[in-house]
Amino acid sequence: MKTKREKDASPPVLLSRSEANTAGHLQDFGGRVCKYHGSVGRWTCNAVCITCSSEGSERYRKANPEWDRARHRKYQKANKPKLAAKARRQRRQNPTKEKAKVKKGRLRRKYGLTVEQYEEMFESQGGLCAICGRTECESVGC
Repeated sequence: MKTKREKDASPPVLLSRSEANTAGHLQDFGGRVCKYHGSVGRWTCNAVCITCSSEGSERYRKANPEWDRARHRKYQKANKPKLAAKARRQRRQNPTKEKAKVKKGRLRRKYGLTVEQYEEMFESQGGLCAICGRTECESVGC
């Protein structure tokens, strides 16, 4: 007996890699059609299209946040050197972004301000410290 998915699916039209490339498909297209997303070239091992599989995984992660956090912590613990090297590489490649990130954290921890609140205060004081009268770079150290 055929399942509902097998009944609804059109008969497969198999394309070779060269035929798929000339037809403009990004990956080989096996001719299977998802009833929710139309023509799809990639399927998982349990006969679900990649988009449906991704959506199902996302729903499960949202429904089970504690499981997702535990999985994330386990991954971070197992890959600590790899993740540290990636963070160092990103800091070297984007120094201005890193500087802004450090400033944002310092303002939040030290003064309880967001960057927007700080900028507003900075503009209202004419670019000077309200206590000592110096510019931002002299007093904040940026």
